[in-house]
Amino acid sequence: KGTIRVTDAAAATGRQSVKFTDTAGIKFYNPHLVLFANRKSTSGSFRFSADIMNDPARPADIYIEFRDWAGPRILPGPQFTIKADGKLYLNCSGDGDAATGTALGEIPNGEWFSVEILFTLDPDAEHHTYTATVRQGNEVKAQRNDVPFLAPNFKVLSWGGIVAPGERDAQFYVDNLVFREQPAKE
Repeated sequence: KGTIRVTDAAAATGRQSVKFTDTAGIKFYNPHLVLFANRKSTSGSFRFSADIMNDPARPADIYIEFRDWAGPRILPGPQFTIKADGKLYLNCSGDGDAATGTALGEIPNGEWFSVEILFTLDPDAEHHTYTATVRQGNEVKAQRNDVPFLAPNFKVLSWGGIVAPGERDAQFYVDNLVFREQPAKE
């Protein structure tokens, strides 16, 4: 079965990280880590960041997504996909289908990199956008600004998570995970 466990097998900083282990024969959305659920934010500025390393021998498909799940349908907002071949995409639909997304770059498996996603919700805005940045050390490897949310009618931030949607034995590591509302700018 798929698992999410603290491990000392790898770490971006310190001595531990969180290891996601995916396996064949489980539901496509498992394992997944729910960052939050049932939130009802309609305004504010938000920041997600994490260090991620895909296993070099058994790399996983991964996506990070923020959703408006307040109504009967899931409306995806910011979405970041990492494929098992190391390629990075934005706004993939269908649980990380690269054919539907926009290519962002590539990071070799077995190397740590940082992902940062910044976005603001404004109930008066006609549409919302986000910024996605990928770094290795202090070097920006890829960045896109003003990326439209996947669902243009996204209004309520209600769910966020990290999902391993693959259907094979795979693993990856996450360290220094942060999701928070940013203070209002004065």
